[in-house]
Amino acid sequence: MKATRTLLIAAGAGTVGYGGWLLWPHLPSAWLWLLAGPVLHDLVIAPAVALIGFGATRAIPDRTRRTWLLGALAVTAILLLIATPLIWRPAPAPPNPGLQDRDYVTGLAGWLAALWTGATLAALVHRDGGRSGNHPVRSVAGKERLTGSVISRLLRKPVTWLGILALAAGGAFGLYWFQPWKLVTDTEVSEALTVVSTTPPGTLPPSTLPSTAAAAPPAGPTLVGQGEFISHEHDTTGTARIIRSSDGTHRLELADLATSNGPDLRVWLTDQPVKEGAAGWRVFDDGTWVELGRLKGNRGDQSYQIPAGTDLKALTSVSIWCKRFSVSFGAADLDPSP
Repeated sequence: MKATRTLLIAAGAGTVGYGGWLLWPHLPSAWLWLLAGPVLHDLVIAPAVALIGFGATRAIPDRTRRTWLLGALAVTAILLLIATPLIWRPAPAPPNPGLQDRDYVTGLAGWLAALWTGATLAALVHRDGGRSGNHPVRSVAGKERLTGSVISRLLRKPVTWLGILALAAGGAFGLYWFQPWKLVTDTEVSEALTVVSTTPPGTLPPSTLPSTAAAAPPAGPTLVGQGEFISHEHDTTGTARIIRSSDGTHRLELADLATSNGPDLRVWLTDQPVKEGAAGWRVFDDGTWVELGRLKGNRGDQSYQIPAGTDLKALTSVSIWCKRFSVSFGAADLDPSP
């Protein structure tokens, strides 16, 4: 036991020392956080916990139920403390390299809903299980009668129906949020794409070239830039290209796109370079981006109007972006057309 205690103390001291070594260069900007933490704990958190514990003892006399609910409350406090810096992180600031961009508010709400649903149901089951534990049943028929009696008592309690409602709501929310059926379904689009002449702008065959037409602008649509998709979180292939119409407007066309279906997919023009591998999955919301709309389909040909005034010299890539989970399904660099 003494050796174990010594090892634990040494491991703890080493961890604290390593943390202090990492913190030392940032100490001038972290002193307020270091002071505010203990003050906030002693003046706000500790008194609040004491009051909640005292109130729970009076309001919930059943010890088992109180244990489950107070445990859920403690885990809730921990999750809130962990999530607060992530939720309050300024959106325009570069992300912490150790953190991934996520929808933290929704994630926190989902975990809290699951936590409290489980704690409520556990409190109900264990409480009734404790009551029935004093009356052992030796026959199968007796066990069945006891089970029916327990279920009957549970169904007469409003909190049971609240738990069932919470489970149903959680299941419905999970289906809406993840939309698992899209993993096995496709949405195919077949829009007409622009036919772009391969003749360089301002150039005509010698037999038809007037002496005054050498510098004339092209009469039809022209190719501004294009690139091939690479796979990110899901296998993605196809060609992305930007077309300038004769009236000066621009649009993005996706030719032969093939990617996975998914929830809340958008088409983004961004200023971030396209990188292969997991390192390139989540970079596109770090800089400047312009959303062209929801992805019309995960397969086929489709086009998207580019808003007037968009700086196409700065936005050099396109991503099929899952906005709900902040991840790229696939992306392409838009190389300028010669």
